[in-house]
Amino acid sequence: IYYFSPYIILPFLFESHIVGYFGVSVRIVGLTNLFSVVIFSLLGPKFAKCFKKKNKKNLFYYLKVSQVFSLIVNFIFFVSIIVFKEYILKIFGDNFIYAEPLLVLFAGSRLVISFAGSSKDFLNMIYKENSVAITYLICLLTLIIFSFISYSTENIFYFFSCLAYLNCFKELYFYYLLKKELNVSG
Repeated sequence: IYYFSPYIILPFLFESHIVGYFGVSVRIVGLTNLFSVVIFSLLGPKFAKCFKKKNKKNLFYYLKVSQVFSLIVNFIFFVSIIVFKEYILKIFGDNFIYAEPLLVLFAGSRLVISFAGSSKDFLNMIYKENSVAITYLICLLTLIIFSFISYSTENIFYFFSCLAYLNCFKELYFYYLLKKELNVSG
């Protein structure tokens, strides 16, 4: 529900072209999710084996590996967006050049999110899905509140900034929860 909530909320708040800018930006940035899936597919079984053996040191090691790979991929992606944003957006049409601030904002938030690595997926693997679900619920409620604020102030960028920061908070909080669960520092 959280992932699709902007698509439900936005048409009520903003004109259709703004919703289109959002959709294009999210789809472009969403390409980095492919790399996240690959990283987790490679590391998930190793993490599960370490969890079964209660080897917290190696669990944290694989979390760090997921962070490093995620940071590398998202850094390259972010730089590519900065350099080629106009060309990328023109693929969708000349009018989509106006989505540039959103694309940069969301690509930057993906870079911040990459610090969390595969934390959310690892939390689900160690039976902490309730913590994940509660965090998503809190973010959804916060997003709804920000929707009303941005609608009343007619500040479009405020809404999208809040969405990006919420996603960063959510993923970094997952990282914090996993470190706490593993009882490790660093």
